[in-house]
Amino acid sequence: MHFSVAVLLTHAPVTLVVKCNMKTISLILSLLFLTACSSEKDIEFTLPTEDLTLTITDKGITVTSCNITLNSSQYNVLLEYFSSNNSWQVSPASYIPGKLVTGKGFKANFLNDFVIIDDTYKNKVNSNIYKGLVCK
Repeated sequence: MHFSVAVLLTHAPVTLVVKCNMKTISLILSLLFLTACSSEKDIEFTLPTEDLTLTITDKGITVTSCNITLNSSQYNVLLEYFSSNNSWQVSPASYIPGKLVTGKGFKANFLNDFVIIDDTYKNKVNSNIYKGLVCK
């Protein structure tokens, strides 16, 4: 079964009419979805003002966990990072846990050079922050 559909693509200031089949329409819709999902959003994430839990995993399996106490050096590094990073990308993928920092209503999954917040928002992170997340 093969048929054509005319699709109107508008991107100011150019308007383009394209004739395409269903495969092309699926590709266009997928690209539009990914473009929308990869757009940056200005969001302020605030660390809970309480002790946090650090869970270190290996390929998604928990190896160890410990507390990051309020006002500790680890807590203050995280506080500085989240205070100075407000531009986040919507992340359309799921990620295996790396180093999870959790608290009341808060979940950050650190994966070497980026972090995912609440399984939704992604941002780059200095690998030294990742390396500094250790249970002592």
